[in-house]
Amino acid sequence: MAKLVELTTQSQPEAATHWSTRKMAAVLQVSPSTVMRHWQANGLKPHLVRGFVSRDPKFVEKLKTSWGCTCPRPEHALVLCCDEKSQVQALDRTQPACR
Repeated sequence: MAKLVELTTQSQPEAATHWSTRKMAAVLQVSPSTVMRHWQANGLKPHLVRGFVSRDPKFVEKLKTSWGCTCPRPEHALVLCCDEKSQVQALDRTQPACR
């Protein structure tokens, strides 16, 4: 699975813009349905990528860590997530209802 995620997120197949299940399956010598199951389990959609694709060499490790936090959770577990969005600017509100 780690190799599949690594190839999907950090490479492109020859003469193509993104991986297909058949191309990935041929490279990894598994069935296309196995590739699809792993893509779905990890929330990967290479055919929908428009711009940013993580080139982080530790992406697979981080993915496993975050996936491990959410599924399966121990009973009464609490998972918190904080995301910094440095590109978003705080704007003055022009509508009274939004203040």
